[in-house]
Amino acid sequence: MTSCDRGDMKNIKRHIGKNLQNLRSVSGKTVEKLAGSLHMTKSEYRKFERGKEEFSYRQILDFCEICDTTPNEIFDMDGLKH
Repeated sequence: MTSCDRGDMKNIKRHIGKNLQNLRSVSGKTVEKLAGSLHMTKSEYRKFERGKEEFSYRQILDFCEICDTTPNEIFDMDGLKH
């Protein structure tokens, strides 16, 4: 396993954020509806989609249940640019 530098981690967080946005969109949820279901404000949720914040394990599971998806889809790294 190789270590990631700060730039790599930033790209990974952004990529996961884009995955969250795509999965939310595919599920037909608005930011407002999903944020409410996760017990947070729209601006708090947006930080996750922008890769500025990281979900807790509980939030990952809740997101998956709400959007009918899996953690594997959230963390899919296909298309990640290094």
